[in-house]
Amino acid sequence: MGGWEPCEAGCGGLQPDILTAGGAETFFYTSQGTMAPCTSDAADLDSTRHAFLLLGVPEADQLELFSILAAILHLGNIVVRGKDRHGDGCFVEPTDEALGLFCTLLGVEVSQVMRWLCHRKLVTAGETYLKPLSRQQALDSRDALAKHMYGQVFRWMVSRVNRALRSREGHQTFIGILDIYG
Repeated sequence: MGGWEPCEAGCGGLQPDILTAGGAETFFYTSQGTMAPCTSDAADLDSTRHAFLLLGVPEADQLELFSILAAILHLGNIVVRGKDRHGDGCFVEPTDEALGLFCTLLGVEVSQVMRWLCHRKLVTAGETYLKPLSRQQALDSRDALAKHMYGQVFRWMVSRVNRALRSREGHQTFIGILDIYG
């Protein structure tokens, strides 16, 4: 396989086009650098899913994890447009394909995501205001949301690995040294 196409290897009940809708080059977040030499995405996915099973992560949780990661990729492809040349305000088309995929994967309302990508809520002593964001501010907020989501996924994964590796007899620390010359 040429791109990031993990669902061709089988993602259970989720539709492959919803999870990926293209290779790595089609996503803003994964097209920023250079691609590593092509490996077998199917084999990599199989290894990852097997490792998750060994760590006690059920398939349902794995599919949820893959959905969240796919949603993050689609979030980066949401097109934010400026309302005018002065940079005052922005908007997202309700028909934006990446927006629809992001919302479908996470089960959130399109109208709410459109609203909160382009506005900031300000709460004062007695009032609440919605302040429109410039296009650049909205893009920065979108990217900050993606970074936060990815960070939470990473924390969850580290927690699952640590829990699976924790000894039932209590925590023991040791250092092992392999002497390859002796």
